[in-house]
Amino acid sequence: MSRGVRGAVLALVLAGASGCTLAVGNLGMVTTRSFDGGPPASPVIARGRDCFRLITVVPMHWPPNLGLAVENALDASGRRMLSDAALRFRFFYVPFVYGEACYEVEGWAS
Repeated sequence: MSRGVRGAVLALVLAGASGCTLAVGNLGMVTTRSFDGGPPASPVIARGRDCFRLITVVPMHWPPNLGLAVENALDASGRRMLSDAALRFRFFYVPFVYGEACYEVEGWAS
């Protein structure tokens, strides 16, 4: 394959790749755990995500779950709730090669 043909194939693959991030919303407080109202811990920033991957055209996981993204953020921080949480949906796809869709959560964990 000549250099020009390889360059054209690479340009087509890169032009076909698409991705975007959408803001789902902002929440004042979100949790997936029981909350007894005990003394608050000093807050830390926590991030969590749950993803759906597509290899060629075969799904590797069922569609992403926002509740699992929140749970992953709480597990990573060791806390009980997120405040001022930003929720996003991120999507990336290269046709017939690889794709990924994720719910992402970021907020102050306490």
